[in-house]
Amino acid sequence: MQFMKRLLLLVVLSIGSWGLAEGQVVLPPNYQSQIEELGLEEDEVQQALLQKGIDINNIDPSNISEVEGALEEVIAELTAEKAAAPPTEPIVDGTFKSEEPDTSKVTTPDPPVEVPEVPEEKTPEPTPKEETPAKEAPKSNGPGQPAQLDIYGHNIFSEKASILSLEAKDVKAPANYVLGPGDEIAVAVFGNSQVNLNFEINLEGYIQPPQMGRIYLKGLTLENAKQLVRRKFAQYYDFGPGQFDMTLTYSKVITINVVGEVLSPGSVTIPATNTAFNALFAAGGPSEIGSVRQIKLLRNGQAPKYFDVYEFLKNPAVEGEFFLQNNDYIHVPIYDKLVTINGAIRKPMRYELVDGEDLLELVDYAGGFVEKAYLRNIQVTRVVNDIETILDVDYRELLNSGGDFPLYSGDVVTVPTIAKPYENFVEVSGAVEYPGRFQLNSSMRISDALNKGVLAKEARFDVAYVYRVNPDEIVRLIRVDLKSIIDDVNSGANFVLEPKDKIQILSTINFIEKSTVSAIGALREPTTIDFDPSKGIRVADLILLSNGLLPNAAEFAYLKRTDITNKDRVDFVRVNLFEVLKDTTSVDNRVLEPLDQLIVYTNEAFTDEADVVVTGAVRTPGEFNYGEGLKVADLVYFADGLQTEAAEFAYINRLNLQTKVIEYIRVNLREAMADPLSPENIELKPFDKLDVMSKTTFIDETLVKVDGAVRVPGEYPYDKTLQLQDVLTMAGGLKFGAASNRVEVSRLIIQNNQPTRTTVALLEVDQNLQSTNGNSFQLEPYDHVIVRNVPDFKLQRNITLEGEVRYPGVYPLLSENERLSSVIERAGGLTPEAFADGSKLYRAKDGVGYIVMDMDEAIKKTKSRYNYIMKEGDLITIPTKKDFVMVKGATKASEMYEEEVLKDGKLAVPFHKNRRARYYVNKYTAGIGEEGRASKITVLHPNGELKKTKNFGLFLIYPKVKKGSEITVGLKEPKKEVEEVEQEKDEIDWGKVVADSIAQATAVLSLILLIQRIN
Repeated sequence: MQFMKRLLLLVVLSIGSWGLAEGQVVLPPNYQSQIEELGLEEDEVQQALLQKGIDINNIDPSNISEVEGALEEVIAELTAEKAAAPPTEPIVDGTFKSEEPDTSKVTTPDPPVEVPEVPEEKTPEPTPKEETPAKEAPKSNGPGQPAQLDIYGHNIFSEKASILSLEAKDVKAPANYVLGPGDEIAVAVFGNSQVNLNFEINLEGYIQPPQMGRIYLKGLTLENAKQLVRRKFAQYYDFGPGQFDMTLTYSKVITINVVGEVLSPGSVTIPATNTAFNALFAAGGPSEIGSVRQIKLLRNGQAPKYFDVYEFLKNPAVEGEFFLQNNDYIHVPIYDKLVTINGAIRKPMRYELVDGEDLLELVDYAGGFVEKAYLRNIQVTRVVNDIETILDVDYRELLNSGGDFPLYSGDVVTVPTIAKPYENFVEVSGAVEYPGRFQLNSSMRISDALNKGVLAKEARFDVAYVYRVNPDEIVRLIRVDLKSIIDDVNSGANFVLEPKDKIQILSTINFIEKSTVSAIGALREPTTIDFDPSKGIRVADLILLSNGLLPNAAEFAYLKRTDITNKDRVDFVRVNLFEVLKDTTSVDNRVLEPLDQLIVYTNEAFTDEADVVVTGAVRTPGEFNYGEGLKVADLVYFADGLQTEAAEFAYINRLNLQTKVIEYIRVNLREAMADPLSPENIELKPFDKLDVMSKTTFIDETLVKVDGAVRVPGEYPYDKTLQLQDVLTMAGGLKFGAASNRVEVSRLIIQNNQPTRTTVALLEVDQNLQSTNGNSFQLEPYDHVIVRNVPDFKLQRNITLEGEVRYPGVYPLLSENERLSSVIERAGGLTPEAFADGSKLYRAKDGVGYIVMDMDEAIKKTKSRYNYIMKEGDLITIPTKKDFVMVKGATKASEMYEEEVLKDGKLAVPFHKNRRARYYVNKYTAGIGEEGRASKITVLHPNGELKKTKNFGLFLIYPKVKKGSEITVGLKEPKKEVEEVEQEKDEIDWGKVVADSIAQATAVLSLILLIQRIN
């Protein structure tokens, strides 16, 4: 433990020599070298000491012995962990893998950077911008083309698959949540000691319970912090296992910057319990061209972490590995490799693949094949050199070989379906116990099929039919003597069946005419029964089978009789039910015929039913049956009485049934309810409506409005007790940038029969939101309170510099008009490896996007047009030097190079100084292809500037080429059909011909002199 002793000696010697606060010790800078001798890191030693309640940067000299013991334990524990720890596992797609790494799929993490680094985005291949709404059919790309499908992984953001926690209180934090200043925790002890305490972690990172020392929690996970606090409290309180708890009651609020291809880029302020996935959800998720596989979480001083949405969909638990810290950056790049799969697949969609992922991984992401997928000829549609081609893949052979089929961005994989249905079956239907299809073998006969189907008792044995489909798809009907087959299976009628034969067994039931009789209406159980062909059922029997008449059944009923030979002919026979039930020999007890229906009516059907209605300020408004002698007080009683706000009067709306005119009768409810004999207790008539008025109907509702720099602007109901302090408090108080001395109250002056006027009072409020003049400001109806902002109050406006500058990172703008050169100078200038020509400026504000730059000119000439005024959110990227040029388009490169060299149709070639575009096309791609055109050659410079070939008629001047430029050979324009027009032949004007020739020669000489001057 020589190291510990040297470290403690440095602690003691540092007392009084470092300008310390009274009674405190701070370790000198050279103690870090002592830690490194043991192979340890300064941060891990400090974190381990913090778990034991000791802040190494703030040691009390009186506790040296305690520090010595804790430090000895920490050194021993960390040294043992170092010896036993396995090699560091690589990070693959943002997820720690415990198994052996697959070098074909491992993404090497970027080296640590001082500030978040947003990588240079690649130019994607053209992708249709169509968006297919949820629950709608996919949109077609045209005749013969597959539908444009959704990108797998984007739907979880559009369907709100995540819940974003916007409230910092009442949060449920996981055990791996990292604590920091601003977090609030609650500690409960409920053993022999009883205590409930709440703490907020201060800016120094500790809490200090009463009568106890400081407990440093900054940087600890919630689980580790709980163990530390438990140990500390156990020294002062008496409690046993299960009698201590610590929870997070309020999460600190952090600001996260979401940049790149998201729907709503910018900064979001959320509680720290949210993960990177939640922050992405708050920004609307990736845009149509945003990646879901290579999302970066960037943190100052740490290597980037990669978040893969596909990994999250397989294992949602990985979300917990991406907790956020203040000022973290989440960058969503443009996808690099997008492939479509459709056809006989479970999830036909577009999928984003990463390096090392090809056809096998695509099928896995798409959920595998459906049962009828044809795997011997999977087709891949691919564009090669601007020509669409089709490649065939035998998937079974691919699996047997143990290999994979490489895919490129833009590929469309189509899995065909087995179209031809199975035919090795025969079908049995009709009067059998088990109808359906059965497997056909080579010697199967009709009797074999009937043994599987089992003839039903009602089957006809005299005849059956076999439907046979001929090769020409014509169906032939074969009559079968079923009885001879049943008697002798060797009968000639028991012939061998062929594929798709269908045996139809007839039923005797289908050849019997069935009818019913029924009874409906005022019966206990209306019924329908089968008709007895012996005609033994009468009306009395049908009533008894319906369990008799209801008490309110009418005396007479009608027998509806339908002619069975002509169902459009119907007769009605009147029946005296009471006579039928009294004497079964009565003539009304008629014999029932097929399809007869007995209709029994109720007595109420022959009487008029009237209601009365009560509405308004009663407890149970509604309709009630009218009865003679019903009065106003009775109807109010039926409605469960008056409501509290009921007025003293009501109105009866009475309809005159002859004239259809409504009469309004005013009723004094107080008198009607107090004295039933009062003339105000009016007797009601059928269809009367009693409308009880409410006192609130006669009261105007007034509001007070609060606007401006308050947290919750809105409108509040007015009351004479309402004061200015009250509405400002209900509005959440003043915002941080509010001007407390500029609170305006505009008031509407209302006078009888006079035009309204508006006056404004200017007030100043203190920190308690009370007026500083010492008097409470009383509000009046329709007052409008407006809180102004402090003049020119603005928060910092930041931009980001990344790449080859000496000090990359986030820089605040010092003025409204600070320019690019000023920010570059503050960043220490460009590094020797900087590629100034390739610098890019991305402006997110107002959706501008990328802006063409000339970094060298902007730095050298402060008045240059390229020395742009910086705006908040600008992202400036300076890449490393490039010494090559890209060539693509309609060239002959495909005849010279393999497909692996021409990735996406592009060829990388060395840079030649002072050479123009045509030189590269001829030297490295064997010239322009048949479909190409020299005048269509363009050069895209690294800064986004596009240069075209200049056409002077007889001469072409090709663009200059810089390092990192991209040369494109365009296609010829399609030939236009020209109609042959017969022209009249004029006499040749030789004078005009000579003059034109001299003019053309002069123009050619001028061009030659111009070209010489340019070169």
